[in-house]
Amino acid sequence: SSFGERFPEESFILGLTDEAADVRIAAAKGLGNYRSQEAVEALLAVVKDQSPWVAAQALRSLGAFGGPKVLATLKAGVRSRDSVMVLAALNGLFRLNPRGLGAMITPALRHADAEVVREVVSVSVRLPADEALEMLVQLLDHRFWTVRRARADARASRGLEPSEELLSQRLSDEDHSLVRMSLQRLAGEGVS
Repeated sequence: SSFGERFPEESFILGLTDEAADVRIAAAKGLGNYRSQEAVEALLAVVKDQSPWVAAQALRSLGAFGGPKVLATLKAGVRSRDSVMVLAALNGLFRLNPRGLGAMITPALRHADAEVVREVVSVSVRLPADEALEMLVQLLDHRFWTVRRARADARASRGLEPSEELLSQRLSDEDHSLVRMSLQRLAGEGVS
């Protein structure tokens, strides 16, 4: 390969070391367009960047690649306490759609951030219907009311809503008024 073919990728890799986080973010995003081992290794290293925004962009970009190291890194991102990291890891896993996706995204079900839950619901469309329904039902039992409400408000695809019996049980057990309102709205829209 000529210098001209390699220069842009090398420029992006060099950009990952810039002192400005915006430059490192742009470089991580750009490297997602390359399919080289150098790009993968550089992105894997940047996941440890001091800026969660840079690290998150590296996770999103890793979603264009495969391999054991990439999957391990994305799975670790799903277990992060930082919502930005979890969202980026879920995005990367959604792009890859690896075998065993359900088990990889399950740790995010325990996250306290409702936006993470919404992303789990979005990613669940890649799962087999029975696995997706089981995951979505688990969200109705989440320890944080904001997550239970986000799940009740979420429009699940493919008719993956809980049965009337299960929904009635969750409604009778729910003590938070905003979650009850969302569950009532869900029940009013008709469930299977």
